[in-house]
Amino acid sequence: MPVMPRRSALALAIALAALTLLAGCGRNRLRNANAKLLYDTAHKQMVQNDMTNAVKNYEQLTSRFPFTTEARQARLDLIYVYYRKGDKDAAVDAADEFLREEPTNSSDDYAQYMKGLIYFERTPVSIERFLGVDMARKPPVDALKSIAAFNIVVSQYPRSQYAHDALHRLIYERNRL
Repeated sequence: MPVMPRRSALALAIALAALTLLAGCGRNRLRNANAKLLYDTAHKQMVQNDMTNAVKNYEQLTSRFPFTTEARQARLDLIYVYYRKGDKDAAVDAADEFLREEPTNSSDDYAQYMKGLIYFERTPVSIERFLGVDMARKPPVDALKSIAAFNIVVSQYPRSQYAHDALHRLIYERNRL
């Protein structure tokens, strides 16, 4: 194995130290960031499909600045980010928490719609049919939860932008059952 000259080893060590410091600067910037900067960073990460970092920044925002406008929007965005990340249980929990903490918010229709959508997608898929799972013996718990959530959207928020789609999904679920 060739021996590296001392100057090259020193230069490599300095370069690694500089990279480590630069990488740490971004974290420190967000550690002391205000609510607006945290939200903007998390939202940008969400748009760029960096769901893991978006979750971290949204959660940091909601814990550090819980009563800000940005935190309210972050709670809504977290529902979507968890959903896109594939963490359906966390998405439902985030929606329930939003509905519990913000009962008069104008975005309650979105939270209910997302709950319905998550449960709608949990319904049996073709792989279960392929494996021979007897769907008649499996209780339709998720389908019923989906129907309940979509029914709330349709009945309580008839002018919502989500009401039309919720109605079609509601009809589909009822026909499927």
